[in-house]
Amino acid sequence: LQAYEADDGFLHLDGRINSADCVYTYSDELTGDTWGELRLAKYVFADDVIAAWQRSTLTDEHPIDLVSPDNYQSLAVGSLGSIVRPSDDRKFTLADIVVCHAPVIAKVRGGKVGLSCGYGLTLIEQPGQLNGVPYRFIQTDYVPNHVSIVFDPRGAGCAFVVDGIRSRTFPS
Repeated sequence: LQAYEADDGFLHLDGRINSADCVYTYSDELTGDTWGELRLAKYVFADDVIAAWQRSTLTDEHPIDLVSPDNYQSLAVGSLGSIVRPSDDRKFTLADIVVCHAPVIAKVRGGKVGLSCGYGLTLIEQPGQLNGVPYRFIQTDYVPNHVSIVFDPRGAGCAFVVDGIRSRTFPS
């Protein structure tokens, strides 16, 4: 997909929402502890995980709580579509995304294009290294909840795929 603004003003983009076969780094601001978590393709691209990302909620920054029916209206700025799939090189999860909130459309146009997933998971403590990057845990059993537009995504390369936003006229 290419980025375009529909006649109704909504912004349609393709995005790399997360990455696989890599280590995400996390830290605890209170203790200063930093650790890595390994993300393996077999868990990231599991059929049920890919299906669960379809039509997920898009938010502006990560909310304090996961998106639910109780807070959806105050958090949703758009959604993922139904075209969620691994990239050809199996490094990223790709998704079609629509941004529906005018102030957030302006932020995306202004360069806020990072994407970061919000999800539940199971961590298995099993220290190791991937390509020289240490990790303490392996992430498994993802339960997708939302994707957030952020300035600084945890996963390298996780962002909207934008080669210029153009208007598009839909056939009647």
